[in-house]
Amino acid sequence: MEKLNTLEKAILNEIANTYPELSSHIESIRITKRELTGVGSYTNFAPIEEPIKVVDNLQILNLNKLINIPSIEHGLGAHIEMKNGIPEFLEIYTYGNSSWDGTYDQFNFTRV
Repeated sequence: MEKLNTLEKAILNEIANTYPELSSHIESIRITKRELTGVGSYTNFAPIEEPIKVVDNLQILNLNKLINIPSIEHGLGAHIEMKNGIPEFLEIYTYGNSSWDGTYDQFNFTRV
């Protein structure tokens, strides 16, 4: 199984700024599948051994920042889908009418 790529890891670290319980699990998360959709992507995670105790058993952990990539006019958003404290997948999506080929050179984050 693959490890998180640079963009995925950065997104999870940014989400962990809001949900610190996620922090201790990031290094152990492994990828089972990546799928580009043309307007975003899905990164499926292998099940982790211990559930993450997040506030009110949230099912979606949102990235509260915009992902800026020079080739994407309005940027990208992202969130982690959870089930019973287990991260299932990371969804990354474009804003506006932009398409995305999965490249993430020179990305950065800005507050929304």
